[in-house]
Amino acid sequence: MRSTRTFLAALFALSLTACQATPPDAWRAWERGDCEAAYSGWRAEAERGDADAQYLVGLLLEDGLGAPRDLAQSAQWYARAAEQGHAAAQNNLGLLHHFGRGVERSPELARRYFELAAKQGFAPALSNLALVRMASTDDALELERARELLVQAAAKGNERAQRALALDPSALREKRLAELAPDDPSLENDVEAQLAVAVALIQSGERVPDPTAARAWLEQAARHDEPRAHFLLGWMLDTGRGGDADSTRAAQCFERAVSLGYAPAQCYLAELLLAGRGAARDDSRAASLLDSAAQAGLATAQHNLALLYLRGRGVPPDPTRAAYWMEQAARSGNRAAQRRLGQMCEHGVGRERDLAAAQAWYSAAGVEDESAREAARRLGAQLEAREGKRADELAQGQR
Repeated sequence: MRSTRTFLAALFALSLTACQATPPDAWRAWERGDCEAAYSGWRAEAERGDADAQYLVGLLLEDGLGAPRDLAQSAQWYARAAEQGHAAAQNNLGLLHHFGRGVERSPELARRYFELAAKQGFAPALSNLALVRMASTDDALELERARELLVQAAAKGNERAQRALALDPSALREKRLAELAPDDPSLENDVEAQLAVAVALIQSGERVPDPTAARAWLEQAARHDEPRAHFLLGWMLDTGRGGDADSTRAAQCFERAVSLGYAPAQCYLAELLLAGRGAARDDSRAASLLDSAAQAGLATAQHNLALLYLRGRGVPPDPTRAAYWMEQAARSGNRAAQRRLGQMCEHGVGRERDLAAAQAWYSAAGVEDESAREAARRLGAQLEAREGKRADELAQGQR
């Protein structure tokens, strides 16, 4: 249940989606892979009170990019941005309280921050709020209200909400999850049930928050070579949920899921290879994995592959290919890709400069991104002024 990263899609190291009102030097450092310089630049702006920079500092500290991982400090920076109404920071702070990472676990505070972000229409928070509500009630009316939140999030392009709508949470609730154990003989060979219980435990809110048990269930399902179990177990091992972090074993889990044909695992294995975490750094193979996942239609992979083509990392620099994949991801509803494609259209990167197209993509991304909304308004004013000037010139010519 992660913000711009969810329980099935933790933030890929290349897919920050905060606005670029923060220092351009910091963004340029980030673009060239210099996390330390990016952190330093954003930290300076964060100290001055910039909410976007505070969010980014919290994000980097949570992931240990550009500075040692420090969940307590991450929570403090998220809190400072959240106080200023930053929806993504509110959502991420809610997640830290939900799992008790860097802060005392508090379902009440988690829900409060999810609600604050959800009121701003932030799709990941709508999805997270829905899931914690579903996990903490049996009331039919409350379940339907939670489902409506998922519908809203799904309509905004949130992939996890779209997947969750295909499930029937009440079916999982019929199992007494807290009373089941991974060695329960009735579930010994029922891989789907093992996986369902693990997912329910990961998603749970106030009722059965038990990532340690979830990891045990995933271990059991992985013994049956269930690719989704390998994938989720890799995610828990990499992020340290339910036990000690072990990126080396996480990479092995992702490798196995990839070998079994599970496309989402390609994105995560690529992340580890790009960072040299849990496996030797291999930009070329990471690009190949992302290309395969992108070809399979995964919007996150399409977005991240486009970034590699922009940076010439693992592939030769190719702005045209970058623009192609960025558009594929944008058309799939990936907000980060929509905002980035707006920038590429505005500045003529990988395609001819097109302010009208840039405004359209900024507007699409603006559903969840205030900076994109501001960019759309800015370009709208420019286009309006341009058309007005053209009308005046035509009128002069007709006199």
